Amino acid sequence: MTELIVTLKKSPTSKAQTWKLTCDPPGGDHPEPKKACAQLAKQGEKAFEPIPSDAVCTEIYGGPEQGSIEGTWRGTRIQATYQRKDGCGLDRWSKVSELFGELPRVR
Repeated sequence: MTELIVTLKKSPTSKAQTWKLTCDPPGGDHPEPKKACAQLAKQGEKAFEPIPSDAVCTEIYGGPEQGSIEGTWRGTRIQATYQRKDGCGLDRWSKVSELFGELPRVR
């Protein structure tokens, strides 16, 4: 069973947007549940893995957006946060980008 709450803040001072996403079948009030569920199915557990503490990250700024995902994915409890402030964050964000919707690639 998959039932997630997806939250996106487009900047630190902007109001948060929140959606519910269910998969199997895709649904909830997420704007693109089929795309989001397909991406999660493709990425598997990698979608939620944190950035390793010893990672060396490029200084590529992707934007001020921040996101979080909480809930249950395939029966596993999930609580993960995402950002686009460097190369590691951009790579991690790309694994769940369909959950957060259309955003500029890099600024």
